[in-house]
Amino acid sequence: MRMTMSWRKSLVVVIFGIAAFSGPFGGNMVLPLFRYIGNDFSVGQFYLGLTITLYMMPFSILQLFSGMLSDVFYGRRKTLLFGAAMYSLGALSSYFSPSIAIFLLSRVLQGVGSAFITPISMALVGDVFEAEVRGRVMGFGALLTTLGATLGPLVGGFMGLIYWRYVFLVMLLFGLILFILIYFFLPEQNLTHFNRKEAFRILKYGIFNFLVILIGFMGLTLFFTRLSIYTFLSN
Repeated sequence: MRMTMSWRKSLVVVIFGIAAFSGPFGGNMVLPLFRYIGNDFSVGQFYLGLTITLYMMPFSILQLFSGMLSDVFYGRRKTLLFGAAMYSLGALSSYFSPSIAIFLLSRVLQGVGSAFITPISMALVGDVFEAEVRGRVMGFGALLTTLGATLGPLVGGFMGLIYWRYVFLVMLLFGLILFILIYFFLPEQNLTHFNRKEAFRILKYGIFNFLVILIGFMGLTLFFTRLSIYTFLSN
């Protein structure tokens, strides 16, 4: 049975689609630019690697908080606006960065913004669409994510031949489009009727579980690293 979507559902699809596409597209556009960034700032591989690490760290960690903040405290619209503003500010600052320190700080801001855009746009889909339709919308988002990850290095490499900083103007464009759509057209969702004390308790256990998993992975990595060293030395 064909479903006729309301304007609100259409808007959520557009917001979710832009978020799903722009995240991997913008992230992967940076990968072919390492040579140009290194030459511009006169830095080596260590600092170039940090451009990815300092983006992914806040993106990974702050997702623990962004969903709870949108559910209980501030609502979807305010948290999405915050994310789009941080992402846009980070992209603009990256474009004008006079030094590697400012550039790395700008990447942190972009990671913070993404942490408030990606999960909350997915939550919007759950808020608006019925269960039997939700899977198709999420599948559409997965398609755009793959497309963004594929096109990102191609577009980034091409723009690097012209001027590598133009990549961040493309990211800025995505951020501004999201901000405008959310600010002018997206109505606020009702906050979850949830006890805030209970929310903090769940958040505390979420952080604890994250730290346990992180320590476990660190221990596993250390084990295999030591194992490879001892195996090499034994020969």
